[in-house]
Amino acid sequence: MTKRVLFYARSVTDRQNEVPIERQIELGKTFVADRGWKLVEIYSDSAIGGTSFTSRPGIQQLLAHVKRERIDVVLCVTVDRLFRDVEHSSKILKDLAYHDTTI
Repeated sequence: MTKRVLFYARSVTDRQNEVPIERQIELGKTFVADRGWKLVEIYSDSAIGGTSFTSRPGIQQLLAHVKRERIDVVLCVTVDRLFRDVEHSSKILKDLAYHDTTI
């Protein structure tokens, strides 16, 4: 069975060594295509820090998507794109696990 994937990218523009959102998306698309998976949707947040969980529309939309549709994998370039705060990581992981989605 083909895995259904959501991809999430986040970038904070003041960091010189950070991978830009466009490059994160390219890497994600390649990763998904190489495995023969189906990329369902891409969500992103630009210029918003990882600790600003509730004010990140992209991550909120991603979590809502997981709740309304079967998704097998939530993919990001590095886990710190999803969260930086332990409390937020707990919330996201619980939401995804409840819906049987792999991160």
